Amino acid sequence: MGNAAVAAAKVQSMLLALNSAGNGLTLQDLSRYLQLPPERVVLALQDLNAAAVEVLGYPLIAVLPQLTEGQATADAAQNLRNLSTVLRLAGGSRLDFLDAPRLRQLVDGRGRVSVLPVSDSTNSVLARCLKNCVSGDAVLSELQTAARGRRGNRWQQGIATQLSLSLVWKFQAMQETWGLPLLAALATVEALAPLQLPIKIKWPNDLYLHGHKLCGILVELQAAPALHAGGVWAVIGIGLNVYADADMAARLSERQIVALGRYGELSLDRTELAARIISTLRRELSSFAAHGFKPYLAAWRQHDYLQGKAVVLELDNGQHIAAIAAGADERGRLLLNTAEGLQAFASGHIVSVDSAQP
Repeated sequence: MGNAAVAAAKVQSMLLALNSAGNGLTLQDLSRYLQLPPERVVLALQDLNAAAVEVLGYPLIAVLPQLTEGQATADAAQNLRNLSTVLRLAGGSRLDFLDAPRLRQLVDGRGRVSVLPVSDSTNSVLARCLKNCVSGDAVLSELQTAARGRRGNRWQQGIATQLSLSLVWKFQAMQETWGLPLLAALATVEALAPLQLPIKIKWPNDLYLHGHKLCGILVELQAAPALHAGGVWAVIGIGLNVYADADMAARLSERQIVALGRYGELSLDRTELAARIISTLRRELSSFAAHGFKPYLAAWRQHDYLQGKAVVLELDNGQHIAAIAAGADERGRLLLNTAEGLQAFASGHIVSVDSAQP
């Protein structure tokens, strides 16, 4: 394991330790637990808080100096150097952080799994290291500072309330990727099946629950690096709202969004959900690479959010087409009954459904 991976694992362990200790831990105790010098713990904490402030607007870890009677309050920097300083999660509430060791035990299929406390985006992390990847490698991040969705939309998330993960897969030819965004959405729905929720998919790959967006998926294709001659790499990014929190609606106020539930209400925790999604993706991607999207058409019809609805599709050139949605074909193209008859569209953005902005 490289130095960066070791550092990330230590920070993740710090989050889990502070999460378990409701009243906090002293810097000395945390240093001993992580087997890191206190100054390294302080640097990791400062970096984590800086990222949290950038994304969430508040620090993740609170610093509580232990003062004796009559002792004056020192400046924040001095408090943080004090080994008796108590650190705890801001707000003091228990959060559902990812448990990396347990996640690796739960996942099936080929590939490695990395859990990062902070990243710019999980898709970007994998894109930068494709030459060292194998199909099925996955990266998850508790907090992303530059998360993004389709059409350049920025995707802001809370901490330990969503799942942000990316997985890579190598295909031998570009035509093998036809229908891939739809397949990724279907695999995610399958992974969530134990929750018994009426989840639908808005073409090509947005998951909807009760008419609101639950999950966004971003598929990015890249030519294989020099060490992997030939073929196409697909980086599949998934952002799933797991727990509704007080700040989610405010952060994404312009969007109609929903989460699976509230903390304590779900039968699956985030670690188990992540394991199910990664395992299902690996299994279905292997089948998809061999057989294409055609075997998945029946499942698509079952979960199609647009089927039979009046929609407006915005093409890449800005043209708008009003039509009735008629499913998808074996290449994953959207089928529309237009004034000119049945037409298939490989790209575009649905800007309205039944005259309502989704």
